[in-house]
Amino acid sequence: MRDYKGGMELAVAEMCCAGGVAGFAQSFVRGPVERVKTVMQTTKNPDGSSYYRSTLSCIKDLLKTQGLSGGLFRGLSATIAREVSCVAVLLVCACVGDFVFGWKFGFWKERRGSEDL
Repeated sequence: MRDYKGGMELAVAEMCCAGGVAGFAQSFVRGPVERVKTVMQTTKNPDGSSYYRSTLSCIKDLLKTQGLSGGLFRGLSATIAREVSCVAVLLVCACVGDFVFGWKFGFWKERRGSEDL
């Protein structure tokens, strides 16, 4: 694969590694967000109303009762495993599809310029 800035060749394995690194990095944001979302969706009062008044109250309660690693980062290893593999495959498929089939994704359209459209 050719880098769109000009001459650097990127192998499929390098694109896969780049996607994996991106997936690993985003896991540390996505994991806690999904944890809070799941806790808020599954924790209800007996009358069916939400136990938490806001997202911030859920975060405070998780940190107070379960700490940082057990509260917000619980399940992080599963999130990392999912995100590393998914983003790696997504990046490779998008780049290969763009290169082979000429698919026009927004990011690549902007970088290429109007002459390739």
